[in-house]
Amino acid sequence: MIFVCDFDPFGEAKYRYSFQNICKEVPDIQLPDGRQIIYLSTCGKNLAEVPEKLVKFLAFVKADLKESQNNFADSYVQKLQEFIVDVKKSREMEARFMILEEMLRDERNAGKTEGVKYTLLETINAYGEIPSELQEKIEKETDLEILKSWFQTALRAGSVEAFEEAIQSR
Repeated sequence: MIFVCDFDPFGEAKYRYSFQNICKEVPDIQLPDGRQIIYLSTCGKNLAEVPEKLVKFLAFVKADLKESQNNFADSYVQKLQEFIVDVKKSREMEARFMILEEMLRDERNAGKTEGVKYTLLETINAYGEIPSELQEKIEKETDLEILKSWFQTALRAGSVEAFEEAIQSR
């Protein structure tokens, strides 16, 4: 198990603290499972005791957002940087596609609403002249389900007056 810490968990200024399952009473006896626990610290000072690649990796981990884009002269860190850029790009693209999808859905719904309004007004107009108050009420309505219901009512109404009366009673 490996823990990467941006602090020194044991206060000894080490980049790496490695632990194995050994017997406290007889240190030569180790559990045969091979388990280790490693704590990596970005606050180490013991450069000579650990691989240079580990120090570069931990410097990358410790870096703030701006510093994390610096050249750490390490192929593994460079791969991590490229991976982070790709993830950010895909997140940005995903967000853009979601916004586009939402805009298209809104536009489709607006188009449906306008289409139902137009058809409703044309249907009522076939019965006679539409009073301006009624036309304004229909044009202000934004709920597609209400407009569909009114359209069904208009088909059965037979007259402008009957339609107005039917939607007033709801």
